[in-house]
Amino acid sequence: MTACHSAIRANQVLTLEEMRALIGQLERTTLPRTCAHGRPTMLQVGIGDLERQFGRHG
Repeated sequence: MTACHSAIRANQVLTLEEMRALIGQLERTTLPRTCAHGRPTMLQVGIGDLERQFGRHG
């Protein structure tokens, strides 16, 4: 519950310092790849996926 209330919301502007602090906190957790609800906190995106998203077909 505490995690949800203090979560960063969509479109919330963060300073570079705040972003770095969040990444540091994430790296210190035991399960950094998911939130408390099991949702992913990061995604792996391949170069092919990026190229398709930007309309580049190489």
